[in-house]
Amino acid sequence: MANSAVDCSRAEALAHGGDGGSCQSDFPDLVWLLAARFFDSAQPVGRLASSCRALHKDFLSSTGKLLVVAISTNGLQSFSHSLQKACPEHLRSLRLDLSKRGCCRYTRPDIDSAFSDLRRFLASARILKCLVLRLSSFDSQMERLRLGTTGWKDLTCGLRYLVQFRRLRELELSYVPIKHSHVMRLVNFEGQEEAVTTCSLQLASHAGASSGCSIRIAEQTGDGTATSSTSSAWPAALTPRRCLRRVATSPEDTCFVDVLCQLRDLEDLRLTHAEMVSDVAKVLPTTLAGMRRLKSLDLTRNHISKQAMEEIRQSLPSRVVVEGDDQQTFYFH
Repeated sequence: MANSAVDCSRAEALAHGGDGGSCQSDFPDLVWLLAARFFDSAQPVGRLASSCRALHKDFLSSTGKLLVVAISTNGLQSFSHSLQKACPEHLRSLRLDLSKRGCCRYTRPDIDSAFSDLRRFLASARILKCLVLRLSSFDSQMERLRLGTTGWKDLTCGLRYLVQFRRLRELELSYVPIKHSHVMRLVNFEGQEEAVTTCSLQLASHAGASSGCSIRIAEQTGDGTATSSTSSAWPAALTPRRCLRRVATSPEDTCFVDVLCQLRDLEDLRLTHAEMVSDVAKVLPTTLAGMRRLKSLDLTRNHISKQAMEEIRQSLPSRVVVEGDDQQTFYFH
């Protein structure tokens, strides 16, 4: 407050020609003193840009989007509004934190809609280095807030865009329940609808196959049509979940785990409060093997056993700091 008072006094003195100088000669100093009070203040800067035609032009891209390098918000509506107004080509940091707001505000459709906006925005976020997504624990009905099928598809495809740009260094997904059925679900990267929404595997005896079985795959596409195919090339030892990762209708089909594998330039990965169980966590060593720049891995507040945590730690280089060993949550019924 004292510094602010000094700045105001100095500005008034300069404006009235005080301190032994004229208002004309000290005008640049006056501008800087007044402008400094707008730093780190989004709303005053926005008002200033709206009131000055030259500043308004400089703050906008050629497409009419606002030129900003960072967006940080704790509201879902402001998050979606920011994604619609900001220029994705200039953004370096994007943070959404709903964990500090009231839990009775949002529903799953609200979250899915915001993630749809996020997917479209990330398609052009070529220099984005930091992506932080923290949801709230419960929805407006006091039920555990979870991403729907559409939300997971949009998140997976959005991260797939960032794989192409190879600029992402920090990724956090907190309060985003990570279940096996979601992270292994195949989605079509290019299409607007999911190429595979369900995939049922039927094992039947097949006399001519060396593996002793055949696998019939019933695929239900986004338009509701169903197709089926039979393969005897896969060994019988493969479990249905492992087979699910092998099913792809086109080279553009991908899943969350595969996309995470391709984020090879990540330095900081945080998957906290995600209800991740040991079976899902055991996929991480293979997933993180290609991240040559990884420095920190935070798995706080999941359901991972000590054995699984130790396996993850042993599989990573010594330079990687693994957090959350003693902060796992288990429920005994």
